[in-house]
Amino acid sequence: TSNPAIGVLNLMDISPQNQGDYQCRATYLGIGTIVSEPARIAVLGFLETLSNMDLTKGSSARLHCKPTMGDVSWTMNDSPLSTTSPSIEITSVGQDDEGLYKCQATFQGESIYSSARITVSDTGITQHPEDMTVQSGEHVTLTCTTNTDSSFKWYMNKNEVSSGVESTAKQSVMVTSPLTLRSRLQCVVSTGEEKTYFSKIGVINVIGFKTVPQDKGLPVDGEVSLLCSVGGHGLKQLVWLRSPDAKEVPSSWMESYSTGYTTSNVLTTSEVGTYYCSATFEQGYTIESERAAVTPVRVTMSSKSVALGDDVILTCIVTGAIKADLSTGRRTES
Repeated sequence: TSNPAIGVLNLMDISPQNQGDYQCRATYLGIGTIVSEPARIAVLGFLETLSNMDLTKGSSARLHCKPTMGDVSWTMNDSPLSTTSPSIEITSVGQDDEGLYKCQATFQGESIYSSARITVSDTGITQHPEDMTVQSGEHVTLTCTTNTDSSFKWYMNKNEVSSGVESTAKQSVMVTSPLTLRSRLQCVVSTGEEKTYFSKIGVINVIGFKTVPQDKGLPVDGEVSLLCSVGGHGLKQLVWLRSPDAKEVPSSWMESYSTGYTTSNVLTTSEVGTYYCSATFEQGYTIESERAAVTPVRVTMSSKSVALGDDVILTCIVTGAIKADLSTGRRTES
């Protein structure tokens, strides 16, 4: 290859999910793997935006507005609200809660907005889709109830959902397919009075491993890198452990970076063992990845002394969990 060698990563149509720290790993023969310092890509945008909601008196709702960066501020009907949280909860909704809600994120002089209108009435949706945290691959059951005869439609990430829905005159229940990604679900209700009501957004926080460590062979005096990536909001801790005593690996062996709702951790080690990563979330979940074995790899050949004209067979032996194609040849000495 050329010196210097150049690796190029093309990111097209940048979105907030592309924000994070990026690293380049280069593997040298006889040296091992070297990892670059992180290069951060900052994208000012929203991971969660506001949506219009129609609430009945006495109900409650949570408004989600999560920017990729920056300071958050809220207004209601252009009057400031005393919170800087990326979400606000409205409890025991009354007529005074009706209006236009706006979330603003500001970073280095740049500002972006997300807004939604909330209406309050006596009739409409009385039970809204709930926010939930589930593990990857699980189904979710959501309920939408009204106090008047209605027809129902369900939307997941703004796309209409028809399968898994059962409805009566005043209630609709949706059972999702197995979820692997964070999702936003909303129920839209139409009544005989030709009125349409929009439920609050039910945010399904899906947690799980996106990349799990793989078995690696460890060369003599070398090192290997293991990758673990976990998705989900509310991650408190992502650590590496080594079996059989579940001993935590020193943080100096690790490099972490985040992109959107995904956090990755690269472990570089020169020690044999069985490794896995453990992720702990604010919601009380702790999940563990599959195990990966780092085993020694050795390539040996035995010397022989033979008489002139004799035939000789040389055997190359590779030991370890990782096998590769073998070739033998005479070493050229300068």
